[in-house]
Amino acid sequence: MTDINEEIRIAQKIISKNEYNNKSNFHRNSFIYKFTNENINIFYNYINNKEKVLEVISSGDQILNSILGNTYNIDAFDISIFPKHLLFLKIGAIERIKYEDFIDFFINNSKHNEYYDDIYYMIRKNLELDERKFWDSLFNFFDWKEIYNSSLFSREPNIETSIINKNKYLNEEEYYKLKNKLSNINLNIYISDINKLVNILNNKYDTVYLSNIINYKSTNEYKKLLNNLKLSDNGLCISYLFNLKKNLMKMKEIYNSNNISFIQNMNNSSGIMIYKKE
Repeated sequence: MTDINEEIRIAQKIISKNEYNNKSNFHRNSFIYKFTNENINIFYNYINNKEKVLEVISSGDQILNSILGNTYNIDAFDISIFPKHLLFLKIGAIERIKYEDFIDFFINNSKHNEYYDDIYYMIRKNLELDERKFWDSLFNFFDWKEIYNSSLFSREPNIETSIINKNKYLNEEEYYKLKNKLSNINLNIYISDINKLVNILNNKYDTVYLSNIINYKSTNEYKKLLNNLKLSDNGLCISYLFNLKKNLMKMKEIYNSNNISFIQNMNNSSGIMIYKKE
């Protein structure tokens, strides 16, 4: 497991283009998603008001929406060492800065560098020591636009209306509700491949959210993963599928168990697969 100094060294090299991290599969130094590219509205009811959940970190958005929905005991994982840093930066920002500043800082990026320096130094007051050390080390050598537009982050475009529509917490009223709930969280972070992680976790979960990991595993691997999950009675595992509508019949044939169901998003081809513990 890398320590914070190693994570800083790798991040600086990636931003300086002295290290290549855009490989075909997700790995330990993979880029960070700035915001979710999934429609969280499809599965929001499955991640709120839960006693205990396990969720992928990714952009941090699924976790922030869970907290907004009164789910406070969260185990969060990612195979990459970097997404946790964005999650904690977003949490610090929501605790510290106004809604419009959050939108400018994380989405629009249209202002001068001094503005972003000032915003960061407000946020850093709410960061724990390691997170402050990580982000300070980047802001000391690069400006925010250099950091945010480097390959440390995904290159997907930030379209404000789309991002806000996918994230309940980015509605202005909900943003301030979330600000008041963040002190309630009990958040544990794990940097691991999920297949290895399920063998060491002792908690039982009401919901496990695996994003679209299903697309990066063979069918047999994924079925084994589902069977190994530690779910509470009536616990659920949610998998996101970007092309469910197109491949629904195929998915039903592959995952033909009685404890598997599917929900389609009527507005596009995406949807979710729900695994329920027998």
